[in-house]
Amino acid sequence: RPERWTWVYLDWLENVRDWCISRQLWLGHRIPVWYDEDGAPEALHEDPKPGQIHGKTGKPLVRQDEDVLDTWASSWLWPLSTLGWPGRTRDLEAFYPTSFLSTAREILYLWVARMVMAGYKLDGRCPFETVYVHATILDARGRRMSKSAGNGIDPVDMIEKYGADAVRFTLVDLTTEGQDVRLAENRFEVGRNFMNKLWNAGRFVEAYPRLEGLIAPEPRAEDEWILSRLRGTVRDAEGALADYRFHDYARALYQFTWNDFCDWYLEIVKPRLADPKDGVVRDTLHAVFSSVLRLLHPACPFITEELTIRLYGRASHAGPLDKALWPDAKDICAPEEIGREIGLLQSVVTAVRNLRGEYRVGEADEVEIHVRAPEAAAGFLLRRESGIRRLAKASRLAVGADVMRPPLSAVAHLPGDVDVFVPLAGHIDVAAERERLGKEIAKSEEGIASVDRKLGNADFVARAKPEVVDAERARREGMAALLQRQRDSLAALS
Repeated sequence: RPERWTWVYLDWLENVRDWCISRQLWLGHRIPVWYDEDGAPEALHEDPKPGQIHGKTGKPLVRQDEDVLDTWASSWLWPLSTLGWPGRTRDLEAFYPTSFLSTAREILYLWVARMVMAGYKLDGRCPFETVYVHATILDARGRRMSKSAGNGIDPVDMIEKYGADAVRFTLVDLTTEGQDVRLAENRFEVGRNFMNKLWNAGRFVEAYPRLEGLIAPEPRAEDEWILSRLRGTVRDAEGALADYRFHDYARALYQFTWNDFCDWYLEIVKPRLADPKDGVVRDTLHAVFSSVLRLLHPACPFITEELTIRLYGRASHAGPLDKALWPDAKDICAPEEIGREIGLLQSVVTAVRNLRGEYRVGEADEVEIHVRAPEAAAGFLLRRESGIRRLAKASRLAVGADVMRPPLSAVAHLPGDVDVFVPLAGHIDVAAERERLGKEIAKSEEGIASVDRKLGNADFVARAKPEVVDAERARREGMAALLQRQRDSLAALS
């Protein structure tokens, strides 16, 4: 794996040629060839006894060849020799063949193929079930890291600066299947920030222990939604690990932990956590976070173990996390359709936040929200009025199928015939905003005209590399989309 390396491996085997296996080195496996006094060679499976004679010449063997096997010829015995071969040891019987080998592509034929040949020849079995060809770490400029070039990154330095789990998670997250990785020091900030987020989430959960002895009320939509999202994340993580898609595993857990759990679920349920009779929200909180810790443990073992001990004690899950049961998607009960309702809440809140940022509404300002939506969607939003107002920093929420667009309002069109309007009067200097947008529109129009002149030049299109031309076309598409958004924003202020 990846599958494209299969043909590289097979191509070498199908075109294999004899090669010289001897090297003139001080260290290594001595070639098992001995000579008589006339220099006639004889290969032996075992060291000769004193005075042993040549099998053909009848003369005593007097010396062993001084050369050693080359590195690749000796190292192909590694899977066998580390387990006690040629003896039939208990380790060999228990652990051979192995299950998984992670290796670099440049030694696929130098070492991997030869280990396979040696395994079949000497034991009759392939030494491993799966060979994973990992990425090569490059520096930020795309050069292979090496001591001679002085462009390497010392992992110990990174661990001291960012933490072991941050380094480990970052590398897992960067490991896309078969693709080389450009690594700069600042990329470890992703792992560090995520570890901080996870730790703070753990401290938050710690502040709300389970409520014992309560008859829990029925779970609400947000509880069922987060459990549904957890179930999907468990399946995604399992599938990714089974296929050795380590980046997909890390990304799925990053998105769920940071976005779904921390940014949405915790924010939605904060008022409920203060209710001493709402046991279901705390049960859900702990069930989800406990699952997160177990799912993340392979990528960041130290912080997940520490949080587990803090929250649930050393006896949690009958021992350390590496022995804990992996969350089972079949045990997580939640209706599939619940995601649509919470998705609507997220879309409305996100739209308001984006409009506030786009028009530079002050962070402390409370805005009004007007939503035109079909009856079913409007009913759900009205039931969630207090939460939407809190999450979007709104003083008022008006929802209905006949809601009209207020004057001087920003607008966002959402799927399902839902329109969100945010009146801007009193929150921004309308005249100054119009002037700003007018200047940005003129700048965007000038940029598009410049790209059009370049693409309209037949010499440029004919002589430039195709990827350069494609990049210019893509840049124009992006600039055109920005221009349309700017025009729409100006129209909202008219």
